[in-house]
Amino acid sequence: MSVILLTSSFVRSEATLEAQLDSAVRAVGQSPSDLMAGYNKFLTSVLDPRRFPEMVAVAAPGVLGKADDPDDEFAFGLERILDGVDVLVRSVGGEDYRRKPS
Repeated sequence: MSVILLTSSFVRSEATLEAQLDSAVRAVGQSPSDLMAGYNKFLTSVLDPRRFPEMVAVAAPGVLGKADDPDDEFAFGLERILDGVDVLVRSVGGEDYRRKPS
């Protein structure tokens, strides 16, 4: 049941985020890439390099300024969750549950 709740929470969260981003794009009348570029500029202007050096390093080259494909982002997150579920199942089952019996 915990795996089902985890997975459904992830899906619900991603759907909510996608709807909010879509709403923001429509509200400002910009393309997703323009909106993300503006976000990157804002983020680099407010980050304190002494407090958040790692975030400054990530934001500086503009990595956050490109709009990623939402499907790719969803697949990435779901794959990480399922990787963890795989580890859990293997630890509980004690053997490779995907192996077909001979």
